[in-house]
Amino acid sequence: MKTIYLKRGQVLCKEGDPWAHMYLIKTGEYDKTRCLKYVKEGDGNIKFLNKHISEHYKDKNEQSSSLIKYKKCNVAIIGSLDICCLEEQYIQSPVYLTTIVCASIEGTVYEVNRDFFKKVKGEDAIRMLK
Repeated sequence: MKTIYLKRGQVLCKEGDPWAHMYLIKTGEYDKTRCLKYVKEGDGNIKFLNKHISEHYKDKNEQSSSLIKYKKCNVAIIGSLDICCLEEQYIQSPVYLTTIVCASIEGTVYEVNRDFFKKVKGEDAIRMLK
């Protein structure tokens, strides 16, 4: 387990980067964001895109792929004793699904191996943080 010290604005992990670690928040608050892809269709409806629909728009032609827009959305504000990157563990994602940025003046995070939670029970992890 490695201790990471962050200051406001520093990025803990970035959406789309290769997923390497999970994080246990010891102190501080962190903004968790995700970039959503969408298109605005002719009837004014907005369609949020997943991987398969995005490929459909890209394959139709070059012009329609330029209709794809991106919006950064706040997912959560996370803090002490929160565990980051459980979603990646659950679906075995090869990349980080969100960006996590330090929002407090300073914060402390433990960087742990992806297999950490297979070996340590939840109560043991909380006791280690205290």
